Order: sequence, then structure tokens, then C-alpha cells
Amino acid sequence: MVGSWIGVSWSLVSYHKALRASHNEEEIGLSLCGTIFYYIWRACEVGPRVVVLALFASQFQYYMLIAVAVHWATMSIWVALQKPEFYRKTIDKIVFDVVIGYILIFCFQNVQSGHTRYRAMLYYFVIYAENLVMLVAWQYITTQKSAWYYFAALGIIPGGIVIHIVVQLLYYKCCHPRSMDIVCCINPVQNYNCYQSVCHEIKSNEESKADTGVNNGHTFEV
Repeated sequence: MVGSWIGVSWSLVSYHKALRASHNEEEIGLSLCGTIFYYIWRACEVGPRVVVLALFASQFQYYMLIAVAVHWATMSIWVALQKPEFYRKTIDKIVFDVVIGYILIFCFQNVQSGHTRYRAMLYYFVIYAENLVMLVAWQYITTQKSAWYYFAALGIIPGGIVIHIVVQLLYYKCCHPRSMDIVCCINPVQNYNCYQSVCHEIKSNEESKADTGVNNGHTFEV
């Protein structure tokens, strides 16, 4: 399980670095510090999520599938509302939205250019809320309160959230290739408002542009 966690976290780092490399030949790559911080960010995002899903499933069994299915459907609809233009055929777009929706069960994946902070804030708010609700539900129902993993789980889930937030902020402020160009606070009603950023395509030179397959307003053919 630990090996799988390490492998999945590193695959997300590799995917991110590959996107930056393919986005633009002049795009600045991740430094060693940036790679480390990005890895910790993803590890603290995926690990606690999988743990809390497993704990919830251990007590509620098939009800966990219902919760995951609702999340999956909601995320797929959200991705469709963002109108990513990676495919031309409608069936391909639907499959893409469903696949990305599945990925969003476990970790954030940006599919659109422009300001990503509002999309990320919305996504992580939902994920954190789900994690804490499932943890509280498991803690209330479980009879294994004397087991070694009981207190470990109570520390891993909230602790992972705190570390995840802190490391992500440090990454963008200190280790991102364009950290000097990132504005900490932006006016949500000037140029781009929250609703447009969350639900529509936005053209911008924001720091997150390289996190997608979009280059100067054009999408790569996949």
C-alpha cells in the first residue's frame, strides 16, 4: 500500500512535469525544490483521501459506492460545464468528461486555462468536507476504537488537510517556476469573477496555464 501511494503520487508529479514540457519549449521546468513540494502536495491529497474512503467503506459497505457515484457524476457535470476542447466529437467529449470526473474522486485535475484558484478552492472545499464527514461517520459507527489505526486515522485525515494546504501555498509562493508573477490576492469581480472561473472557459496568462494542454488559446489534438 505504501509503495502504491508513493507510485501514484510520483506519477502525478511526472504528469505535471510532462505537461509543462509539452506546453511550450520555452516553459520553465520545475526545480528540485518545486518537485519535492509538488510531490508532498499530491501525496497529502491522495493518501488521506484513499484512507478515508477505505474506512468509510469498512463500516458502510455498499453505501460508499453511492457516495462515490454521486461525487463522480457531479464532477463529470462540472467538467462538462467548463467546456474543455480537447476533442471534437461529442462522444469523445463525454468520455473525456466521465474519465476526468473519475480522477476527481481522488485528486484535483485542471482541464481549462485561466485562473484556477477558484476552481481549486471549490474542489478542495468539497473534498475536505467529504473527508471530514466520512471520518466522523466512521468514528461514530466503528467498534474498533481500541485498534491501533483508530487514532492514526483521526490524525492522518485532518493532518493531511493542513499539510496539503500549507505545502500547496508554499509551492505557489516559493517554488513555482513563475512564483514571482503570481498575485496572492486578486479581485474576483475585476476581469474574472468566481462564477466564470469555476464554470466557464477563461483566457488568461495566469500561472496555471501550463497545468493544462492549452497553448495560446489552442488545444492540443489528443
